Amino acid sequence: EKDEIPQLIEQHFTEFIQSYGQQGQEKGIYIQQLESKLEIYQPIITLQVDLEHMYTAPRIQNLIEIILRHLPLYIVNLQNAATRIARDLLPEDMDVFVNIELSTPNKVTVLSEIKAENVGQYTRITGTVIKLFQSCPELIRGCFRCQQCNTKFRNVIQHYGFTEPHCTNCPSAQFDLLANESVYLSHQKIRIQDDSSGQAHILDCILRDQLCGRLKPGDPVSLNGCLIAVPKLHQQLKSSKLQKEVMNGFAISQQQNNQQIREQRRTRDEQPTFTQEKTKIPQALEFQLQFLVNSFQYQEQPQSDLLQSIIQKGRNNTDLLIQSFAPFIYGLNQVKTAILLQLISGVEKTTQENLSIRSDINILLIGDPAVAKSSLLKYTSKFSSRGVYTSGKSASVAGLTAAIVQDEDGEWGVEAGAILRANNGVCCIDEFEKISFQDQSALHEVMEQQSISLSKAGVQATLKARTPVLAAMNPINCKYDQMRSLRQNINVTPAILSRFDLVFVVLDQVDEEVDLQIAKTILEAQEGIVKQTFLNEDEIKAYLQAAKALQPVMTKEAADSIQRFWVELRSKDLAVVGQKNFRMTVRQLESLIRLSEAYAKLMFDDQVTVEHVVKAKNLLEQTQIKVQEQKEYVPIEEEKDVEEIDDDLSVEENQVVEVSSQEISRLCIILKYAMQMEGNTEFTLETFIELGKLHLDLNVNEGQKEQVIKNILKKLIDEKNWVNSEGDAFIFTHLSPNL
Repeated sequence: EKDEIPQLIEQHFTEFIQSYGQQGQEKGIYIQQLESKLEIYQPIITLQVDLEHMYTAPRIQNLIEIILRHLPLYIVNLQNAATRIARDLLPEDMDVFVNIELSTPNKVTVLSEIKAENVGQYTRITGTVIKLFQSCPELIRGCFRCQQCNTKFRNVIQHYGFTEPHCTNCPSAQFDLLANESVYLSHQKIRIQDDSSGQAHILDCILRDQLCGRLKPGDPVSLNGCLIAVPKLHQQLKSSKLQKEVMNGFAISQQQNNQQIREQRRTRDEQPTFTQEKTKIPQALEFQLQFLVNSFQYQEQPQSDLLQSIIQKGRNNTDLLIQSFAPFIYGLNQVKTAILLQLISGVEKTTQENLSIRSDINILLIGDPAVAKSSLLKYTSKFSSRGVYTSGKSASVAGLTAAIVQDEDGEWGVEAGAILRANNGVCCIDEFEKISFQDQSALHEVMEQQSISLSKAGVQATLKARTPVLAAMNPINCKYDQMRSLRQNINVTPAILSRFDLVFVVLDQVDEEVDLQIAKTILEAQEGIVKQTFLNEDEIKAYLQAAKALQPVMTKEAADSIQRFWVELRSKDLAVVGQKNFRMTVRQLESLIRLSEAYAKLMFDDQVTVEHVVKAKNLLEQTQIKVQEQKEYVPIEEEKDVEEIDDDLSVEENQVVEVSSQEISRLCIILKYAMQMEGNTEFTLETFIELGKLHLDLNVNEGQKEQVIKNILKKLIDEKNWVNSEGDAFIFTHLSPNL
């Protein structure tokens, strides 16, 4: 009865194709599909079959569960039935092979729950493509000719590699493969990864025929097919033994060069006697689980049924929408706004030369420890449908971008890194300062051109990576020094820094009211109290997904505002040299455009207006953190000679005056310049007091100014070592500010 199942499947599936959907029509729907595909002749075609039709069709419905439970074994019978029908539709001198593509199954298997009992079942798995191998031809049905009696053997199914027939007319075991009479299918192997269970699980998958070449690293896919056990053919096993071990049809060939295997097998037969004795030792047959793909779909985020009401609710209350994002983190509204704009991005554009202009927004968070940088990154990576979180400490260039690697079978393929896996999502890189300068240089192309170029082992590839980067880092010595510029506080190259559209400095400052709110938020989270927000997480995702699809148009007024604002920011940048984050360049102009477009999307407007530009400008200005002006505290005393001032001076707060360190430095430079012009190498106390009254802004009365200036000179001598005294004259040391 078991041997009759293949025959019954072919018979009932033939009836199903010929008659289903006929219902008074001359031809059924599957016959019409075959005729449509054969209008333009191709030796290999694919027939799409709906499982719901098979469940409702007579006779075949009794076998559908058996077919789906052992699909690798019985898919051949489905192909045979469809191929015979297709051949009847063609002239006798033409041949065709029909591949079967089944619709999406109801059963879903999670990679982390795969077991041996799942082998052979038709199911659906989901994951992200992380590695892609080159496509190559695979022998499906071979035609062989015996070298001794010239007998032909057609349609020899290649179950598990290069499978030769057994000649029934002579004892010869030598055959020639007739390539022009054999059936080949395109064959491509990919590797997917699933992180849904909290731990990364990977699985190799096999694509055939029209499925090849349609996926790329980083694509989130839903694959329909069956799990198979592939024998590791690198072991020294005879072909006949291997075929006997896996006779039930639970494996598929993964060897690219079948002829090479055949030659190796012949070489082993000619080995010396001691080698032949060694091969007689029993060896365990090892298997590797792989997934034979029958069809696939790109994963799509489901939209809420109440999307329109969510859009209307969110567009009118963008401030509440921002507060609903990461509600377990108190404050940081400007940073949250920037991340939402990053998830939406600007409008993608292409020049006349077919060069793409970056629309994604890159953000860098710099701040003291324990200001929720890592929490924001982890939340964003999980919030985004294609978010990837990684750490700069453990990430290499290949781990961040992509690499061309060789697998155990000797095949070269592209393996996706974090940025490529997060294509059309967001890549969150924590501890960015741990990435070396050499590794940072590998991010130049992907952060600006949004592509990754690879060249190795004869494989050259340029992969698109539309991935915004959200990075976080600690400043040098883990404490941001507001007396120094941003570049002096971080360990990042200027080239990388310029590629970030927004750079936020998050400081851990003492504020009683803010600290109380932070403590309250943390305690509520520890106690499991769910904070009610304006929109829940699913509603925000639906809102952002709908907003990202918009294509707002820049108005002339908005363009003029961007031009004016950028020139204004450039002028401010020039006026405060040494007190800024980084220079305002053309990249900041492009950032202003992207942020304005993202604001228009966030507010669901079809045009970019001046209002959006103003919001973008204000957000960009938030990142221009100026260096705090360092103050010197100079005592106010009764008039005394400089030499008589006590070294251990101790005064109350109301007995000192604040003087800018920069003003003191500027006074020294002016004095040195005057000395140089006059040809002097020393100066007097009277000269110093006279220039000090002209160039120092002292918040004291006229009677106290002279004494304060004397005390400033004493600080330059005793504390800063900028000046040495020689009697009534003074000279500058090498530590003093240069001209």
